[in-house]
Amino acid sequence: MVFYYPNQDTNLSPSDIISQRLQLLKQSLSETLSRFYPFAGKVKDSLSIDCNDEGIYFIKARVQNPLTEFLNQPDLSFINKFLPYHLYWSATPTEGTHVAIVQVTTFSCGGIVIGVYVSHIIADGTALSSFIKSWACYGSSE
Repeated sequence: MVFYYPNQDTNLSPSDIISQRLQLLKQSLSETLSRFYPFAGKVKDSLSIDCNDEGIYFIKARVQNPLTEFLNQPDLSFINKFLPYHLYWSATPTEGTHVAIVQVTTFSCGGIVIGVYVSHIIADGTALSSFIKSWACYGSSE
């Protein structure tokens, strides 16, 4: 799944906005994973996950162009660069593979793209949707 968040805040500098958003994303992800703890694990074998509290694989990437440049004329071949699955793309996860990976790509304008990959062997679409909804609702009264 890929989520696009253009910068709507003109009161802060793009670097301040990015810093604040990254901190909030990490904190909210940490809190959310306490309820979806298998997502923070690694594949142990074909039938089990090692939930050792190591955390999720979190990647930060940076693009020097503004996000609106991409959103105004999306290049579908570029979307894959927002997804972290290229690191672990295989039909069957192997031992030590992270169950879930999050990639946050920041843009020069302060916009952010969040790419989330969860192995389909471990979680189905409903579980992933519940995880994303819970993460998005962080801090609100659910």
